[in-house]
Amino acid sequence: MKEAEQVLPRILDFTKSLMTKVLKEGDVAIDATLGNGYDALFLRQQVGTTGFIWGFDIQETALKAAIGRFERQFPNASNHSFVLKSHAKMREIMGEEAVGSVSGVMFNLGYLPGGDKTVITQSGTTISALEQAIELLRVGGLLTVVAYPGHMGGAKEAAEVLRFFTNLPAQTGEVIQYQFLNKQNPPFLLAMTKK
Repeated sequence: MKEAEQVLPRILDFTKSLMTKVLKEGDVAIDATLGNGYDALFLRQQVGTTGFIWGFDIQETALKAAIGRFERQFPNASNHSFVLKSHAKMREIMGEEAVGSVSGVMFNLGYLPGGDKTVITQSGTTISALEQAIELLRVGGLLTVVAYPGHMGGAKEAAEVLRFFTNLPAQTGEVIQYQFLNKQNPPFLLAMTKK
């Protein structure tokens, strides 16, 4: 029997497909939850050698993994800055000149895959980071957030992030939600284009 083709894209695949429609060579992008660096690698592929990638994480293990992976893939690349700080510090670290200059921001909430599952993103810092990310985005820029309600602490954060986007004024941007409904505590994507 032939295996069924995946018609509906998986959450992370759909997230990346949206980001490819926005990012181009020379753009600035942010991996707000650096983790093992996979999203940063993807972003670098989109912005090329003339773009710039910012990455934020609070865990040194994550930062080292991301830097190692990035340097293996892009030896001698200097168009990135990975920072051992909360994503809630992104505007402060990037500076006032970055406001309105970023084309894409990716958040992949939860815990570090392969790491300590008790260290998770928290709704307070995540909401602050989302507010900053919206300020940093250029008009037409894209903000994506993948939330995971199925892990310990994840449901609270996912609900608060969903509430944040539900209450976002329409003049700020357009927001979609993408989620498989008939699964137990499925992850979901929230994506916003800035007006």
